[in-house]
Amino acid sequence: MSGPKVVRVVTREELEATCRRWLLLVGEAAADLLRNANRFGLASSTLQSQVAARRAALEALLHSERWSDLQKDAAGAIEHFRFEGERLRGEAVAAEAAQRSRQRRTLDAARSVAASLAKAGHPVPAALTAAIDGAMTATGADLDTMQRAVEASLATLVQGKPQKQSSEQSDLAARLDAGGPIPAFAQWIEENARPDPQAERLDGLLSELSTRSTLVDISDLTARAISITTEPSADRRALLTDSLILEAARRLQDERAIEVATGRAMGVRAELAAFPSDVARACSIQLDTAISNRNTAEMRTRIAEGERLLDEGRRQASAVARRRAVLGGLASLGYEIREGMEAAWAKEGRIVVRRPGTDDYGVEFAAPADASRLQARLVGSDRPSSPRNAMRDKDQETIWCGQFDKLREVLVSGGSRVEMERALAAGDQAVKSVSMRDNSENDQANVVRPQARVLPIARR
Repeated sequence: MSGPKVVRVVTREELEATCRRWLLLVGEAAADLLRNANRFGLASSTLQSQVAARRAALEALLHSERWSDLQKDAAGAIEHFRFEGERLRGEAVAAEAAQRSRQRRTLDAARSVAASLAKAGHPVPAALTAAIDGAMTATGADLDTMQRAVEASLATLVQGKPQKQSSEQSDLAARLDAGGPIPAFAQWIEENARPDPQAERLDGLLSELSTRSTLVDISDLTARAISITTEPSADRRALLTDSLILEAARRLQDERAIEVATGRAMGVRAELAAFPSDVARACSIQLDTAISNRNTAEMRTRIAEGERLLDEGRRQASAVARRRAVLGGLASLGYEIREGMEAAWAKEGRIVVRRPGTDDYGVEFAAPADASRLQARLVGSDRPSSPRNAMRDKDQETIWCGQFDKLREVLVSGGSRVEMERALAAGDQAVKSVSMRDNSENDQANVVRPQARVLPIARR
């Protein structure tokens, strides 16, 4: 097809910028994974090595200019890091929920044994009373000590049971002893625990909140959960638990929204670092403030502003790279490329270039402001030095077709990608006539050569 053509040129600079943005996104996802792993106490040298190896592999693809492979593998790496982060969070939530369940069961066991001791006429040990008062906040060694106190009290109850017992005491003794050895605490818990769906639901919500809430204090919810356990009325405990579940669920929903907004805000802030403008720096500072204040609405506003700045900057930079690449390619083929042509093309949206000795014909390149699509077509002078006719125009279109193939080869060899979107056959459309300024002897054809430039990171 030797007639007018519509093509899309993606320069090497654009491809590299896009890949660097992918690497930036991978870096953000990796940092988030390692940050959460540390927060959950699940960080390991193995995890760090795996993350580093994956990032190094992507860097190698960048250096070898395997743009497509890098983008595909980077998307997979981001998904993997996010999945791993959620898996680690799930482990942390499960561990926290198990801890809360252990605290609750220790409290229930201490109360049950203390009540049985009192009914049997035995004194309640101070250690058992301490377990009742502190089980819901105890962790680690302290909780272990409380469980041992409960186990010791079990032994006292079994070994010192009275000759005459009520049926309730007899049932408890039978469960504790059953004619055999004194049961261990874990065994007694397993045999006597009565699951409470409400309490388990509350434990799950508080556990997830604790893995997400890095800057917010949820001690008020924890204190309310502890106070509920002291309520003597089962009905009131159920009512208070339902109310706290609703509050915890609402708080968790807010925390999830803050976490999502924070992640996006941090990503935009990182990308803005590639734009050294005052406006970009101001937006970054505003994003910092919104992140620190955990202000979701403000973060969304600044994210939208930052993305607008990024889009605008990328479009401008990409347009410059595309126009410069095409003009550089034409210069290498011997076309007259003069100073100011690039600026004129950007301003007017079109430009006509010629080769020496072909004053009656030139090639017009037209494009929108972002140069996302280029229309290339042969044009003829409205005042030719020799008469023009359809046959002559068609011959020149055929010549231009060969020149276009060479231009495409030059661009591709420089690392750009050229995609043909539409092309007409020679003669299908009349050659457009334009005014062509005569070259002055004083005109200096300052040839523009292809230049390597680093573009701001392109948006996916």
